[in-house]
Amino acid sequence: MRLLQPLHVYISTLFFFMTLLVGGLIGGLGYHISAGMLQTAAHEQWKRIGPSVQQELHNTLEPAEMAVEFLRLHRITWATTLQERLNALNALSQVFKGAKAVSAVYAAYPNGDFFLLRQLDERSREQLSAPAEAHMMVQSIERGADNVGRYIFLDAAGEIIESVDRPDYVSTFDPRDRAWWREATVSTTLIQTRPYLFHTTHSVGITLASAASWGGVVVGADINLATLSDRLTQQNSRQEPSWLWSIAVANCLPTSTSEHCWMLQTARTATCPC
Repeated sequence: MRLLQPLHVYISTLFFFMTLLVGGLIGGLGYHISAGMLQTAAHEQWKRIGPSVQQELHNTLEPAEMAVEFLRLHRITWATTLQERLNALNALSQVFKGAKAVSAVYAAYPNGDFFLLRQLDERSREQLSAPAEAHMMVQSIERGADNVGRYIFLDAAGEIIESVDRPDYVSTFDPRDRAWWREATVSTTLIQTRPYLFHTTHSVGITLASAASWGGVVVGADINLATLSDRLTQQNSRQEPSWLWSIAVANCLPTSTSEHCWMLQTARTATCPC
Protein backbone atom coordinates (compact mmCIF):
# COMPACT_ATOMS: atom_id res chain seq x y z
CA MET A 1 0.00 0.00 0.00
CA ARG A 2 1.31 3.39 -0.97
CA LEU A 3 1.57 5.96 1.86
CA LEU A 4 -0.08 9.34 1.36
CA GLN A 5 2.73 11.05 3.29
CA PRO A 6 6.39 10.26 3.75
CA LEU A 7 7.10 7.73 6.52
CA HIS A 8 8.97 10.24 8.65
CA VAL A 9 5.80 12.37 8.89
CA TYR A 10 3.86 9.47 10.43
CA ILE A 11 6.73 8.67 12.80
CA SER A 12 7.00 12.34 13.87
CA THR A 13 3.24 12.51 14.45
CA LEU A 14 3.34 9.32 16.50
CA PHE A 15 6.16 10.63 18.68
CA PHE A 16 4.34 13.97 19.10
CA PHE A 17 1.21 12.33 20.48
CA MET A 18 3.26 9.96 22.63
CA THR A 19 5.09 12.96 24.07
CA LEU A 20 1.76 14.67 24.84
CA LEU A 21 0.46 11.52 26.51
CA VAL A 22 3.58 11.02 28.64
CA GLY A 23 3.69 14.72 29.51
CA GLY A 24 0.04 14.63 30.59
CA LEU A 25 0.63 11.57 32.75
CA ILE A 26 3.69 13.17 34.38
CA GLY A 27 1.81 16.44 34.96
CA GLY A 28 -1.17 14.70 36.51
CA LEU A 29 1.04 12.59 38.74
CA GLY A 30 3.00 15.66 39.77
CA TYR A 31 -0.22 17.52 40.61
CA HIS A 32 -1.52 14.74 42.84
CA ILE A 33 1.84 14.41 44.59
CA SER A 34 2.05 18.20 45.14
CA ALA A 35 -1.55 18.36 46.40
CA GLY A 36 -0.86 15.56 48.85
CA MET A 37 2.30 17.27 50.08
CA LEU A 38 0.43 20.58 50.57
CA GLN A 39 -2.37 18.86 52.47
CA THR A 40 0.14 17.12 54.70
CA ALA A 41 2.03 20.35 55.31
CA ALA A 42 -1.19 22.22 56.12
CA HIS A 43 -2.23 19.48 58.54
CA GLU A 44 1.13 19.61 60.29
CA GLN A 45 0.99 23.41 60.52
CA TRP A 46 -2.51 23.26 62.01
CA LYS A 47 -1.41 20.64 64.56
CA ARG A 48 1.39 23.00 65.54
CA ILE A 49 -0.53 26.29 65.87
CA GLY A 50 -4.10 25.01 66.42
CA PRO A 51 -3.84 24.72 70.23
CA SER A 52 -2.34 28.23 70.41
CA VAL A 53 -5.17 29.69 68.33
CA GLN A 54 -7.82 27.97 70.44
CA GLN A 55 -6.21 29.17 73.68
CA GLU A 56 -5.96 32.76 72.43
CA LEU A 57 -9.57 32.53 71.25
CA HIS A 58 -10.68 31.37 74.68
CA ASN A 59 -8.74 34.19 76.36
CA THR A 60 -10.36 36.74 74.06
CA LEU A 61 -13.93 35.46 74.36
CA GLU A 62 -13.91 34.86 78.11
CA PRO A 63 -14.27 38.57 79.08
CA ALA A 64 -17.22 38.86 76.67
CA GLU A 65 -18.88 35.84 78.25
CA MET A 66 -18.39 37.35 81.71
CA ALA A 67 -19.91 40.62 80.50
CA VAL A 68 -23.04 38.84 79.27
CA GLU A 69 -23.36 37.01 82.59
CA PHE A 70 -23.12 40.39 84.33
CA LEU A 71 -25.78 41.98 82.10
CA ARG A 72 -28.30 39.20 82.69
CA LEU A 73 -28.41 40.31 86.34
CA HIS A 74 -28.32 44.06 85.65
CA ARG A 75 -31.26 46.39 86.19
CA ILE A 76 -31.52 47.06 82.46
CA THR A 77 -33.33 43.72 82.21
CA TRP A 78 -36.34 45.17 84.03
CA ALA A 79 -36.20 48.67 82.50
CA THR A 80 -39.42 49.52 80.65
CA THR A 81 -38.72 52.99 79.21
CA LEU A 82 -36.01 54.50 77.06
CA GLN A 83 -34.92 56.81 79.87
CA GLU A 84 -34.50 53.91 82.29
CA ARG A 85 -32.38 52.12 79.71
CA LEU A 86 -30.31 55.24 79.03
CA ASN A 87 -29.57 55.36 82.76
CA ALA A 88 -27.69 52.08 82.32
CA LEU A 89 -25.32 53.47 79.66
CA ASN A 90 -22.40 53.79 82.06
CA ALA A 91 -22.54 50.10 82.97
CA LEU A 92 -22.95 49.04 79.34
CA SER A 93 -20.03 51.16 78.16
CA GLN A 94 -17.76 49.52 80.71
CA VAL A 95 -18.17 46.26 78.78
CA PHE A 96 -16.12 47.72 75.92
CA LYS A 97 -13.25 48.46 78.28
CA GLY A 98 -13.17 44.98 79.77
CA ALA A 99 -14.02 42.98 76.62
CA LYS A 100 -12.09 44.60 73.79
CA ALA A 101 -13.44 42.30 71.08
CA VAL A 102 -17.09 43.26 71.72
CA SER A 103 -18.61 45.65 69.19
CA ALA A 104 -22.11 45.94 70.70
CA VAL A 105 -24.08 44.95 73.81
CA TYR A 106 -27.84 44.89 74.13
CA ALA A 107 -31.01 43.84 75.87
CA ALA A 108 -34.02 42.44 74.00
CA TYR A 109 -37.46 42.32 75.59
CA PRO A 110 -40.33 39.86 75.10
CA ASN A 111 -42.65 42.62 73.79
CA GLY A 112 -40.18 43.38 70.95
CA ASP A 113 -38.43 46.33 72.60
CA PHE A 114 -34.70 46.52 71.96
CA PHE A 115 -31.85 48.57 73.40
CA LEU A 116 -28.32 48.32 71.99
CA LEU A 117 -25.12 50.23 72.66
CA ARG A 118 -22.53 50.12 69.87
CA GLN A 119 -18.99 51.46 69.92
CA LEU A 120 -18.06 53.26 66.73
CA ASP A 121 -14.85 53.16 64.74
CA GLU A 122 -14.06 55.14 61.61
CA ARG A 123 -15.68 52.60 59.30
CA SER A 124 -18.93 52.21 61.25
CA ARG A 125 -19.12 55.98 61.84
CA GLU A 126 -19.11 56.56 58.10
CA GLN A 127 -21.42 53.63 57.38
CA LEU A 128 -24.03 54.82 59.89
CA SER A 129 -23.71 58.54 59.02
CA ALA A 130 -22.68 59.32 62.59
CA PRO A 131 -21.33 62.73 63.64
CA ALA A 132 -17.53 62.97 63.52
CA GLU A 133 -17.33 63.32 67.32
CA ALA A 134 -19.55 60.30 68.02
CA HIS A 135 -17.84 57.43 69.85
CA MET A 136 -20.89 55.30 70.65
CA MET A 137 -24.41 54.85 69.35
CA VAL A 138 -27.65 53.67 70.92
CA GLN A 139 -30.12 51.75 68.77
CA SER A 140 -33.51 51.75 70.43
CA ILE A 141 -36.87 50.21 69.60
CA GLU A 142 -39.99 50.86 71.69
CA ARG A 143 -43.11 49.02 70.65
CA GLY A 144 -46.60 50.09 71.63
CA ALA A 145 -49.38 52.24 70.23
CA ASP A 146 -46.68 54.19 68.39
CA ASN A 147 -43.69 52.06 67.48
CA VAL A 148 -40.57 54.21 67.82
CA GLY A 149 -37.09 53.53 66.49
CA ARG A 150 -34.14 55.76 67.28
CA TYR A 151 -30.41 56.11 66.68
CA ILE A 152 -28.81 58.14 69.47
CA PHE A 153 -25.21 59.25 69.01
CA LEU A 154 -22.98 59.75 72.06
CA ASP A 155 -19.62 61.42 72.58
CA ALA A 156 -16.65 59.88 74.42
CA ALA A 157 -18.15 60.90 77.78
CA GLY A 158 -21.49 59.26 76.99
CA GLU A 159 -23.33 62.55 76.45
CA ILE A 160 -26.00 62.70 73.75
CA ILE A 161 -24.89 64.52 70.60
CA GLU A 162 -27.82 63.77 68.31
CA SER A 163 -31.00 61.70 68.29
CA VAL A 164 -32.44 60.52 64.96
CA ASP A 165 -35.87 58.96 64.48
CA ARG A 166 -35.60 55.71 62.50
CA PRO A 167 -39.06 54.27 61.75
CA ASP A 168 -37.40 51.96 59.21
CA TYR A 169 -35.47 50.31 62.04
CA VAL A 170 -38.71 49.26 63.76
CA SER A 171 -40.19 47.87 60.55
CA THR A 172 -37.10 45.86 59.50
CA PHE A 173 -35.81 44.52 62.80
CA ASP A 174 -37.43 42.46 65.53
CA PRO A 175 -35.09 40.82 68.05
CA ARG A 176 -37.51 37.97 68.56
CA ASP A 177 -36.87 36.81 65.00
CA ARG A 178 -33.13 36.47 65.51
CA ALA A 179 -31.38 33.12 66.00
CA TRP A 180 -29.64 34.28 69.18
CA TRP A 181 -33.05 35.10 70.73
CA ARG A 182 -34.50 31.70 69.88
CA GLU A 183 -31.44 29.84 71.13
CA ALA A 184 -31.08 31.83 74.37
CA THR A 185 -34.74 31.56 75.36
CA VAL A 186 -34.60 27.76 75.35
CA SER A 187 -31.16 27.42 76.95
CA THR A 188 -30.26 27.45 80.62
CA THR A 189 -26.70 28.57 79.86
CA LEU A 190 -24.96 31.19 77.74
CA ILE A 191 -25.14 30.43 74.02
CA GLN A 192 -22.81 31.29 71.16
CA THR A 193 -24.15 31.51 67.64
CA ARG A 194 -22.54 30.40 64.44
CA PRO A 195 -21.15 33.25 62.32
CA TYR A 196 -23.87 35.25 60.56
CA LEU A 197 -24.47 38.63 58.92
CA PHE A 198 -25.23 41.43 61.39
CA HIS A 199 -28.40 43.41 60.64
CA THR A 200 -27.09 46.96 60.97
CA THR A 201 -23.44 46.83 59.88
CA HIS A 202 -23.74 43.88 57.44
CA SER A 203 -20.48 42.49 58.77
CA VAL A 204 -19.93 38.85 59.73
CA GLY A 205 -19.79 38.03 63.41
CA ILE A 206 -21.01 35.93 66.31
CA THR A 207 -23.31 36.65 69.22
CA LEU A 208 -22.97 35.60 72.84
CA ALA A 209 -26.39 35.68 74.50
CA SER A 210 -28.16 34.56 77.64
CA ALA A 211 -31.65 34.72 79.07
CA ALA A 212 -31.91 37.16 81.97
CA SER A 213 -32.66 35.90 85.43
CA TRP A 214 -36.30 36.91 85.08
CA GLY A 215 -38.90 38.48 82.77
CA GLY A 216 -38.11 36.73 79.49
CA VAL A 217 -35.43 39.27 78.57
CA VAL A 218 -32.35 38.24 76.57
CA VAL A 219 -29.02 40.06 76.81
CA GLY A 220 -26.24 39.72 74.28
CA ALA A 221 -22.90 40.86 72.95
CA ASP A 222 -21.82 40.99 69.31
CA ILE A 223 -18.27 40.22 68.19
CA ASN A 224 -17.17 41.14 64.68
CA LEU A 225 -15.04 38.33 63.24
CA ALA A 226 -12.68 40.70 61.43
CA THR A 227 -12.02 42.48 64.73
CA LEU A 228 -11.60 39.16 66.50
CA SER A 229 -9.15 37.95 63.87
CA ASP A 230 -7.14 41.18 64.10
CA ARG A 231 -6.95 40.98 67.88
CA LEU A 232 -5.87 37.35 67.85
CA THR A 233 -3.26 38.08 65.21
CA GLN A 234 -1.84 40.81 67.47
CA GLN A 235 -1.63 38.23 70.26
CA ASN A 236 0.35 35.81 68.10
CA SER A 237 2.81 34.90 70.85
CA ARG A 238 4.53 32.22 68.75
CA GLN A 239 5.34 34.80 66.07
CA GLU A 240 3.95 32.61 63.33
CA PRO A 241 3.67 34.16 59.84
CA SER A 242 0.71 36.55 59.96
CA TRP A 243 -0.98 34.96 56.94
CA LEU A 244 -0.87 31.50 58.55
CA TRP A 245 -2.17 32.75 61.89
CA SER A 246 -4.97 34.73 60.18
CA ILE A 247 -6.08 31.73 58.14
CA ALA A 248 -6.11 29.57 61.26
CA VAL A 249 -8.25 32.12 63.12
CA ALA A 250 -10.60 32.65 60.18
CA ASN A 251 -11.14 28.93 59.66
CA CYS A 252 -11.64 27.71 63.21
CA LEU A 253 -14.01 29.16 65.76
CA PRO A 254 -15.02 26.70 68.48
CA THR A 255 -18.37 27.33 70.12
CA SER A 256 -18.88 27.29 73.87
CA THR A 257 -20.88 24.07 73.60
CA SER A 258 -18.98 22.17 70.92
CA GLU A 259 -15.45 21.31 69.90
CA HIS A 260 -16.32 21.60 66.21
CA CYS A 261 -14.73 24.27 64.02
CA TRP A 262 -16.88 26.37 61.70
CA MET A 263 -15.50 27.30 58.28
CA LEU A 264 -15.72 31.05 57.79
CA GLN A 265 -15.77 32.19 54.19
CA THR A 266 -16.00 35.95 54.69
CA ALA A 267 -14.39 36.65 58.04
CA ARG A 268 -11.03 37.86 56.80
CA THR A 269 -8.84 38.06 53.71
CA ALA A 270 -5.33 36.82 54.42
CA THR A 271 -2.43 37.13 51.98
CA CYS A 272 -0.37 33.96 51.64
CA PRO A 273 3.23 34.35 50.43
CA CYS A 274 3.19 30.99 48.67
